[in-house]
Amino acid sequence: MKLKFILAVFVFKLFVVSSILAQEKIPNGCLGVSFGSSPTTVKEIMAKKSGYPKGYSDDENRILTYNPKFFAGNPCKNIYFFFTNKKMFRVVIEITLYYDNENYETFMRIYKDICEKYGYTEIYSKKDIFAYYCAIWGDEKNSIILVYDTEAVDAGLTIHYVNKALQNEDDQKKKSEY
Repeated sequence: MKLKFILAVFVFKLFVVSSILAQEKIPNGCLGVSFGSSPTTVKEIMAKKSGYPKGYSDDENRILTYNPKFFAGNPCKNIYFFFTNKKMFRVVIEITLYYDNENYETFMRIYKDICEKYGYTEIYSKKDIFAYYCAIWGDEKNSIILVYDTEAVDAGLTIHYVNKALQNEDDQKKKSEY
């Protein structure tokens, strides 16, 4: 019994160490668009990509929306680029989910893919009537957040790429507006 415990601890440490060694730096943007880019720059970069129809917006200084069919091999509903003071600070990717019994498996597959690239992180979960799962990768500047929420009208699976300083700037701007 003690040997199994020691072996389990060794395997866990080996997984954590190998994921740290394989870890890449959290990206400073998404889809080739850097955080801090203007709406015009985002549109120029996205126009050069195939499979990303022209973006639309009611207020392009706040949000641009694209409707690609796929993102990283996953069926995709929408990709949103959020702006504060004409600087891109967040990208939200909505992954299309089709079957209730496969949604958690899709979340876990994407979670494992991100872990392989950026290192291991815990999954936070809350379960009551609905279930909510969240995993966060981050450094001092940027974060990637993976969220699976069964409470959404259609179960929601989203990937968020966030610049912390610009997100903070947007939060402060919103506070001053109220």
